[in-house]
Amino acid sequence: MAPPTSCDPDTDVGWCRIPTDRVRCANGFYMYAYSTPDGWCIRYDACKNQGGPYVCGL
Repeated sequence: MAPPTSCDPDTDVGWCRIPTDRVRCANGFYMYAYSTPDGWCIRYDACKNQGGPYVCGL
């Protein structure tokens, strides 16, 4: 999937804004976010293969 151009859920479905450049998954693995004009943006299911959790609500 291509990186988002924004974190607007109407424009980039499945992506959401987070306050930092990465999230820590349940197994300790870090998933990194993309920098956009709206801030740090990551797939809501970025940790799905790393034991969860979902990064943001659906």
